[in-house]
This record gives sequence, structure tokens and C-alpha cells, in this order.
Amino acid sequence: MTSEPTASSRNAILGSLRRNAPPASPLPEAPAGIVYDDPEKQFAETFTSVGGKFVRVASLAEIDAELEKLEAYTHARKIASLVPGVGRVIPDAGRANVVVRTFVDLAVLKDPHELEGLDFAIIPGEFGVAENGAVWVAGSALGPQRAIFVIAQHLALVVPSNQIVHNMHQAYDRIRFERPGFPPQTAQSPRPAKIGLSGDPDSARSGDPGFPPQQAKTGLAGDPGFPPQPAKTARPGDPGFPPQPAKTARSGDPGFGLLISGPSKTADIEQALVIGAHGARSCTLFLVG
Repeated sequence: MTSEPTASSRNAILGSLRRNAPPASPLPEAPAGIVYDDPEKQFAETFTSVGGKFVRVASLAEIDAELEKLEAYTHARKIASLVPGVGRVIPDAGRANVVVRTFVDLAVLKDPHELEGLDFAIIPGEFGVAENGAVWVAGSALGPQRAIFVIAQHLALVVPSNQIVHNMHQAYDRIRFERPGFPPQTAQSPRPAKIGLSGDPDSARSGDPGFPPQQAKTGLAGDPGFPPQPAKTARPGDPGFPPQPAKTARSGDPGFGLLISGPSKTADIEQALVIGAHGARSCTLFLVG
């Protein structure tokens, strides 16, 4: 039985699709981002509307006094700060009901699991976005333990007041990575295209006109006439396997960053907003300057 009628029908369908394909059209122009009369005011209102607490300070020196007004901070036992000079003031031990605080040195931690029990983390933000109240945090700013922002029970972000952009268009224009996370990879050689019906690559099936004859499949190992198989290469860690080179570490800037807008939250179920669903239960932003 021949496959020519089937091949002819397929060619006719493909030919009809090509003849009736819509003409190519240029991509639309990207819409201009929204611009606010007072981006700082918009940023503060938006950040507050998504569950965050906004605090304006004139200098970094004022942040410690403002932290002492936060219940989440005064009750914190384990604190980590990535902002030099912020979060290191310990209240007078002679006062009643003073919580003994431990300040974590992230540089000496070897395992993210050592962040267990972290109550409060203070993180520097590079800039804020008025449109959605988000703060861009570069991966390099998180130090060696980048899990800190999801492990901590409460977050504080510190952002310069002159680093507020209007919209996400401007935000993406500003995002730069110091270096890629891994060295450039060698390009893989392209696979030869299968020649199918009417010249379409990757569309042919064995037996179609124009498709080169296929080699017969090799039988299963152990079948009569099957040649002996070479021994399998041992997996890493098996006896006799040569040591493997260590993977390139993602030191410095790991080539990533994130936008944080308020505390962790979700409203997936019945549109009921739940704060602290997956990460920090509160987020305070200090706008400095």
C-alpha cells in the first residue's frame, strides 16, 4: 500500500496554509510609562497600600531611633543588617522587659540553614518605583546569604530619597548586573535539519518522500548476534571515578536581583488578602535624605 495519497493531501494543506498566511506586521510601539507630579508621594502611598509601612528620615543616623518604635524590632532576638551603621544600637540593659538581641554576622555563616530563627533583617534597596511601590534589591546587596529576605520574619528596606523612578519602564532601564552569574557557554553545534515533505524542517516522518532511509534499530543487549557492550562509565562519587572540577561559585554579584513590594502576601483564595503568607510578615521602608 502506497502513502502517496496521504502525502499529497498533507502537501495540499501545508501549501494552502502558506498561501493564506497573514502578512508580516511591525511590532507596536511600547506605550509610554506613567509619570507622576510627585513620585515620592505616589511611592509612599502605593507602598503603604500593599501592606508596607513607610517612614521618612533625613539621614541613616535617624533609622535606629525609628526602629526602636517598631514592635517587630524591639521584640526581635536575632537581627541581621546589611546596611552599615544601621541596626546596631542595643537599648539600656537596665530597663525592664528588654529583649536580649543577637546581631548575626552574615559573612561568617556557611549554610543558609543557620539563618533559622532570624527575626528581623535590614536590607539596602537601590531604587524605588512609584508606580507599584516596589524596591529593586540587587543580588550583590544581599551578601553571601541571599535567602535572608525570605527567611526573616520581618524586613526593613533602606532606600535613598533621590532614587525613586516613576514607572517600570524606567526601572528596567536602570537595572544592570555587574557580571553574569556563569562564564559564557560554548555554543552547541546545530542539529542537522530533517528534510520533510515540501522541504519543511523537522516535519518529516520515516517513510515520507524525500526522507533518507533510516537504519534498522539495534536489538536489545543480550539478543543473539548483539555485540558486547562497553562497561558503563561510573557516576561521580563511585570508586575509581576521577575527581570532578568544582562548579563555578556565584560570588559577588550572582547576576540576579529582585523587586520587593511590601510584606509577603497572597489573595489567591476568595480574594482574601493574607499578609505573611510565604515570607516576611511585615515590611518597613525607610526613605533616606
